[in-house]
Amino acid sequence: MAATPEALGGVSEIGSLLVSVSEEDARRQLADVREPSDLYARTRIVHPGHLLRFADSILAANVLLPPWMHVSSRARFFGTAGWGEQLTVRAIRGELFERKGHRFVQLDVLLAGARGPVLRVNPYTAIYRPAWVPSS
Repeated sequence: MAATPEALGGVSEIGSLLVSVSEEDARRQLADVREPSDLYARTRIVHPGHLLRFADSILAANVLLPPWMHVSSRARFFGTAGWGEQLTVRAIRGELFERKGHRFVQLDVLLAGARGPVLRVNPYTAIYRPAWVPSS
C-alpha cells in the first residue's frame, strides 16, 4: 500500500519482520559509523545504531514510500543482540500529522530476541511524504 494518510490511518499494527545481523553486516555497520571501540566486534554484539535501523526497515517493508526520512527517535534499550541472533521487529502506528506541508508518522517499535525485549523506540518519527513530493 502507498504511504498516504488514508492508508496509514486505517491500520494500527504496521506489521512485523524477522531479522538478524550477519557478521559481514555487523562489521560494515561498525566501519560505517567509525566505531572507535572494539567492544562490539570482540563480543559480537550488534551496534545500537544498527538496531535502530530496523525501525526504518519495518516502515519501509510495510508501505510504499517516496523519498522519506527518519527525523527522530526515543530509544530505550533492554538488552543486547548478538551477531546472527534472530530478532522480531513489530510496530504499532501512533500519531499522523502534518507540519509545513510534510506528512509525519509516529511508530511504537519493539525489537525482541529469544531472551526478551532488546529495544523499544517510542516514538519513532518519520516524514513519510515530504512537502515537495506530490500527493498521489
